[in-house]
Amino acid sequence: MRDRISAFIVVFVVCATAVALYALSLPGTYKYVAFMKVERSSYLNIRLDWMYSIYVIFVVAVILRYVWIFWEALRGRSEADGTAESERAP
Repeated sequence: MRDRISAFIVVFVVCATAVALYALSLPGTYKYVAFMKVERSSYLNIRLDWMYSIYVIFVVAVILRYVWIFWEALRGRSEADGTAESERAP
């Protein structure tokens, strides 16, 4: 029981930190990518906002992933095997 509580605390701290940092960086990241529409790549002649927009998608995906990990920890499920603590054999 004590290991489960300490594991939950670690998961909570890591998830909260990751979500907070990525969420704080998201508005600035979006503004920077939107600003890049004035530039074009030299060889491909593609607008740089199109090239860097994948990073905004990545940041949103990371935020959603850490929220999902935290939710699974609240439910008592393990990331490694997808089973709940009560379903495991001793």
